[in-house]
Amino acid sequence: MKKCGEHVLYCRLKTNVTVKGVYMDICTATGLDVFPSRLTQAEAHNLAAHRLKMAGVKIIIIDEVHNLLRSGKEATNLFLKGFFHDDEGLCLIAIGTERLREFIYENPDNAELSGRFLDFPLENVSETATVVMIQEALKKLTSDIEMKVGRSIKSDPYFTHRIYDGCRGSFGRCMRLLTTSIVHALEDGAKAVETEDFATVFDLQFLHFNPENPFTVRNWAARIGAEPSDVGNGDILFEDGNVEPVKKKRGRKPRAAVQT
Repeated sequence: MKKCGEHVLYCRLKTNVTVKGVYMDICTATGLDVFPSRLTQAEAHNLAAHRLKMAGVKIIIIDEVHNLLRSGKEATNLFLKGFFHDDEGLCLIAIGTERLREFIYENPDNAELSGRFLDFPLENVSETATVVMIQEALKKLTSDIEMKVGRSIKSDPYFTHRIYDGCRGSFGRCMRLLTTSIVHALEDGAKAVETEDFATVFDLQFLHFNPENPFTVRNWAARIGAEPSDVGNGDILFEDGNVEPVKKKRGRKPRAAVQT
């Protein structure tokens, strides 16, 4: 939890969060980190409301609110409504997954709660836009560490589509796969990141999410029923010479001897 300006407080809830814990985190973020040995949930709420008022907070952003549902639906309902009961002009922005939306808007017991929130669903980023961001990230990350993009990647016009499909369109997972594969190549002593790095990392970390490794599928065009020209000039990103023309022998660099 942290302050994001004079009147804004941001809080990201952990998986095992409790209502009382959130209140105490709010107090800590506003400068109070010493609490009574015995503090009830109601007292924690009152203390948090007081601290928000003292700190001049007008907007509180709570992220991953769906994690609070583990504490119980009634507790979550009362927690969210509690921010509106103090009549201090506080704006609450609650962010969560579809599970949170269903809890607020589709549970008849939460009719009063749903009337206090405006629903702003986020639209999914298109595949085209996501693929472009993956391409740009690949170019930027390898350039930052002065690593080349291997021929096996450069010559595959479907490479970023493999990343997208392998991660089932999740941009966060795409970035994790991308960065981990580059780190794998770097730690392996390579001068270029190759398709094999992505295949290895996918086998190690992503098969639980998608049992098919997209980097081992040979003819991707035949798989999707498309011609290479349908994808576009995917390898145009590497015209700046950021390509490793010759496959180098890999191996970690030996550590320097340390004298004692």
